[in-house]
Amino acid sequence: MGLDFNAAPTAAVFAHPLRPGEYPSEHEREGLEHIGFFGEFFDAAGMDSHTLAERLITGQGGNFPSNWKGLREHQAPVHVYGDATGRSRSMASAGTESNWSIVSRVFSELGRRFILTVPSVNPTIVLSVRALNAKLENALGVRSCWIDPVFCPELIRDCMSVTLTSDGLDIVKHARSSGSGDERWKRSHLSDSARYIVSARYAALAKPQGRSFSRENMAEMADRLRPAGGTSGGSGYGGSGSTFGGRYPGGKLGSGPWGGRGL
Repeated sequence: MGLDFNAAPTAAVFAHPLRPGEYPSEHEREGLEHIGFFGEFFDAAGMDSHTLAERLITGQGGNFPSNWKGLREHQAPVHVYGDATGRSRSMASAGTESNWSIVSRVFSELGRRFILTVPSVNPTIVLSVRALNAKLENALGVRSCWIDPVFCPELIRDCMSVTLTSDGLDIVKHARSSGSGDERWKRSHLSDSARYIVSARYAALAKPQGRSFSRENMAEMADRLRPAGGTSGGSGYGGSGSTFGGRYPGGKLGSGPWGGRGL
């Protein structure tokens, strides 16, 4: 599970490793793990960290398969990934306890099934975008990341519309504008959550290959994410200017036992 702490919207994505037969066989490669996003929690109105954690525990709200009953009923390990800035007290509901401390307290009822994996510092935007793109579709055309179109519509909208800033080093964030009808402020938080999962679980994809983390090198990598003649993003997840360049697989994930594996 990936969490992105934000006052509004509130966002969390759920994924698990896929077994052979749950994805197209032409993308199967020895040693390559496939990951499937099977559900999402997205609330545009927002909520505090404690309320979010409680709803994830009980399975209240969100888009999930019918047999999903929340983390409390989930019997496999629950790996939680997320934003390093969630350690900041200023983002927490009461202002005196960090978001991760609140989530860990609520999730403690899961016992040893709860495994928190949060870096001290977030990976760079360029490298984590590259990592997610590599799972969506790598340079050889192999896909190893799949998104359920029924239960993850907001994540798909993110992948279709999120763009990079003009220097290619950050993701464009839009402020909420009351009465304008512009809903771009909702975007990026679910794909941020997906990036946290991928960059942590498949760390090698989010590391520079023999390169330093200089701003110049990051800008060079960002240039590679842009289409020829374009201003930002990759070839598009359906949107020509989107940051995430993997193509949407177009089909549902396999109908395996969603509650039976680690997240």
